[in-house]
Amino acid sequence: MRVRENAQDVALVTQARSLEGYTLIMQNKPKEALALLGTRTPAYLPAESLIATAFQQLQQIPEAQAVYQSALAQDLSIMMSQFANYLQLLIGDPPKFAETYRRGTGVAAVFHFDQLNPVAMMNFQLSAAAGFAQQKQTDALFQALTAFVALLTRTVFPVKLHGDDYFDQIDDWLDHLDLGTQLPRDPIQVQASLRDFVLANPLLAPYQDDPRLQALQQQLKEKNHEQ
Repeated sequence: MRVRENAQDVALVTQARSLEGYTLIMQNKPKEALALLGTRTPAYLPAESLIATAFQQLQQIPEAQAVYQSALAQDLSIMMSQFANYLQLLIGDPPKFAETYRRGTGVAAVFHFDQLNPVAMMNFQLSAAAGFAQQKQTDALFQALTAFVALLTRTVFPVKLHGDDYFDQIDDWLDHLDLGTQLPRDPIQVQASLRDFVLANPLLAPYQDDPRLQALQQQLKEKNHEQ
C-alpha cells in the first residue's frame, strides 16, 4: 500500500495495486479487492505501441519489431490464462463452454502456444478437462486429457520460456522479466500437480473403469518411472 500511495512511477503504482488486489483475493476478501480495483475491465492503453512507434521513427526497425513481438507473446499468455479461468464460469452452460474451448484451442494452435508456454497450455487443457468431466461430456473429456498427457510427457522440466521461429526476437525481453525465463514454482511440484490431475483427481473417479483413462494413467506412471 505504501508503494501505491507514495510512488511517482505510474507503472509501479499499477503493479502495486494489482499485487495488493491479488493479496486481497488470496485472503478471501473479494469486497475489498473490488473496492481497490473497481468492478469493470479498465481501459487498456498499451505503452508498447508508443515504444515501438518511437523506435520506428528513429529508424530502429528491429527494436520496434521486438517490442511488438514481446507484446503479442505477453498478450497471448494472458489470453490463454483468461480462457482457462473463463471456462470454470461456463460449466453450467455446456454450449458456451465447448465453444470457448474450441476457440482457445484454435488460438493456441495458430501460435504454437504449447511450445511457447507449455505449462500455461496444460492449465488451459486441465480447466477444460475438469469442466467436461463435470458435464459428463466423455468424448470431449478424453480429447482434452489425451492432448494434455501428450504435452506433459514431452515437456522437459524445469520449463524455460523461449521464443520460436515466429517469436524470434523475444528472448531478450524474457531475460529481463522480473521472474526471468524460469517459472517461479518448484518444477518437481509443478510436474507432480499436473500429473496428479489424471492420477488422483476426484473429478475423474466416475471414469476410473474407462480403458482410455487407464491407458493415460499408465502412460504417466511409465514416464514418471523413467525419470
